[in-house]
Amino acid sequence: MQNKNFCRRFIIKQKQEGKMSQLKISSALVFIFVIMTAIAADDQSQRFLNELKMLNRIFIGPASDEHKAEAKKFHTRAMESHKQKKYLESEKFWYLAAKLDPRWVEPFFNLACSTALQGKHEVALEYLEIALNMDRNKVVPWARNDSDLAGLKKNAKYIRLVEKFDPKNHWVMELLGKTFVYEIRDSWNTERREIRLYADGSMDVKGGSSDTVPCDYTYTGGKWSIQGEGLAIIIYRKGGCADGRGPVANSVTYHPVSKDQFLQMFSGSRIGVPSYSGDDVKK
Repeated sequence: MQNKNFCRRFIIKQKQEGKMSQLKISSALVFIFVIMTAIAADDQSQRFLNELKMLNRIFIGPASDEHKAEAKKFHTRAMESHKQKKYLESEKFWYLAAKLDPRWVEPFFNLACSTALQGKHEVALEYLEIALNMDRNKVVPWARNDSDLAGLKKNAKYIRLVEKFDPKNHWVMELLGKTFVYEIRDSWNTERREIRLYADGSMDVKGGSSDTVPCDYTYTGGKWSIQGEGLAIIIYRKGGCADGRGPVANSVTYHPVSKDQFLQMFSGSRIGVPSYSGDDVKK
């Protein structure tokens, strides 16, 4: 607004001093309007990005069913606007969809597309990074194949992001097919887990708690997925407790954020020497 007022004062002064004709003044005002509209759009895009980055970072659980339904409506409207090449409009609708459901990856990726088509490459790259952090398995192929991002393909940051988040470069790939053994032994309980991860996201899990005090349970399998730089691991189990607490929880979850943390969780022993079978894994 300050820039706009300065431009107006400058034109008025030039007119008063007889340095500008009415035609030139009209042309200058049109030019100012175009420039200020572009600046306002850039400011709005940055505001949308800043707000959604914060929401995506702090929003933990899933959105409510009501919010998910509303988000899908805005997503549909955004797709319609995008097809008509109304990119400012589609950006606004995807912003609203992402605001309602900050853990839904599609609006964030599509915001990268709509801002890229507006020439806002830095904003687009930030949206792309958010989407890659949310679900690299989906987003890496999208990023490589979506023509809306053609303007970014030679950008060094784009190349670095896609390479970094390519699932084949994640540290978990070094661990697939190997068996990790983790034992807990103390005066009242002995627990042993043997786990093996496979490329399709499945897991073999054997073992459980061998004592009846306080609880006796058996592992029945599990699944894993890449989550940002780390993993989300769910191990299923069944059994009960001898002290009247009833059945144990049917699953236990882990979120190792690095290869070292994974090895600390699943390769070693609380008492005795670390136990690992398979190829040597460097820590």
